[in-house]
Amino acid sequence: MNDRPMTSMGQRSVEGFLWSGSAVVVQAVAQLLVLGLLARLLTAFEFGVVSAALVVVALIRIFTESLIGPALTQRPDLTERHERAAFALSMYFGVVSSVVLWALAGLVAGIFNIPELVPVVQVLSIMFFLEAPGAVPGALLQRDLAFARLSIVETVSFIVGYAAVGVVLALMGAGIWALVAAQLSYSLVRSAILLFSRPHAFGLVPFRRESREILSFGGGHASARFFNYLAVEGDYFVVGRWISAEALGFYGRAYQLAMRPSVLLGKALDRVIFPVMATVQTDYERLRRVYRRSVSLVVTLTTPLSALGVVLGPEVVRVVLGPGWEPANIPFQIFSAGLLFRSVYKPADSLAKAVGIVYERARRQAVYAVLVFGFALIGTRWGLPGVAFGVFLAVVANSLMMAQLSLAALELRWREYFSAHYRGLLLALVAVAVAWPSSALIRVGGGGDLQVLIGSLGACAIVAVVAILISPEATLGADVLWFRSRARRRVKDPEGVPEEPQGSERQS
Repeated sequence: MNDRPMTSMGQRSVEGFLWSGSAVVVQAVAQLLVLGLLARLLTAFEFGVVSAALVVVALIRIFTESLIGPALTQRPDLTERHERAAFALSMYFGVVSSVVLWALAGLVAGIFNIPELVPVVQVLSIMFFLEAPGAVPGALLQRDLAFARLSIVETVSFIVGYAAVGVVLALMGAGIWALVAAQLSYSLVRSAILLFSRPHAFGLVPFRRESREILSFGGGHASARFFNYLAVEGDYFVVGRWISAEALGFYGRAYQLAMRPSVLLGKALDRVIFPVMATVQTDYERLRRVYRRSVSLVVTLTTPLSALGVVLGPEVVRVVLGPGWEPANIPFQIFSAGLLFRSVYKPADSLAKAVGIVYERARRQAVYAVLVFGFALIGTRWGLPGVAFGVFLAVVANSLMMAQLSLAALELRWREYFSAHYRGLLLALVAVAVAWPSSALIRVGGGGDLQVLIGSLGACAIVAVVAILISPEATLGADVLWFRSRARRRVKDPEGVPEEPQGSERQS
């Protein structure tokens, strides 16, 4: 039984987003610094080889992560036997996955036509064994709505595990193995912290009934993740296979730099709204409120960033990655244009998991995968910009398909969905109207890349602050102001105060 004071689900959601959002900011800054340092210490070819290896790692990770964890978070009647069965399954899957990937290293290198992949893939296969012990405690922390601990785990794991190891080894001249060691260190540190943070029932016996119940939900979730993987990694495969490993290095860094806000925001949102939605999965009125507010928040946060990425793309690439990365400029700008569409489908993704429509989600992700691969392959005729634009079109289509799934599940209309977008789109237009002329003036005046970024972003920040002070409702909208008011209340009263009628909460 949870002895914490009962607070409204809205307040719990905001509390979780504050913790997750804070972790996102810290991780975003840390990852930006690490990416900039590593881009200056390593070559595009070295990044490309590791990116190709991680494409295959991500494929197998779908099953090690998706078959177990989400089922524990979503399940209404979790027992100790479920925990024991889940831990046993995760350990067995981890061992088998490591062995399978080690054995397939030569085949992977042949598919990508990159011989240097063999030892890299073999060493990275250890990741699955290292990650297996953390699967159950991570899912239980999410189920417990323990957002603070989850945020600390992710932040410390990246800084201590990935950043420190990767940068130090790169400075020592380890080359490609600096990236490999950073990945392994991150997995080890994260699992160790998760095991310490959330005690649970251990066991190596996968009880038949409990395992079947876990895998029934996990199968649908894993299917959707598999097709989403094909979509997310399909363009990497196309670039690595039909262009070159060096081109994949440029393409991968452009993608990582442009999509980092979407990835981190999506992770923070899903960590919060998936367990919250699962808790009230039969209360459709509350689900509608959570979904709409989440969409509005995502659009408001991402559309100005998307616009600024398009306008200031070349300067961002040169400042962060350094000289020699110019081929990443146009792909970065195209990916920035798609930031909104990549981000706004995240609430729909969480909703589908929470209410159990995982197989409907999987079918849409299958279509998305076909679109990404097909459009990316066609785009190779125009090089990296062509691939990036093809992927952009597929991302727009996926965003609309997932929105349709959510609206059908919640019995909402498209008008209500798009009404959550217009303030964010207005902010994007304002950002362009300020950043475009200010950056042009600084360039004409002989300013460097860093001065262009500081001047343009500073001008946008001033305009945003003035607009919020003059008319916060017209600038941010009711949904974002709702988040802000709950955040302020949380800061003033850490124990939380219920503002809405409290429904029954599932106890873990």
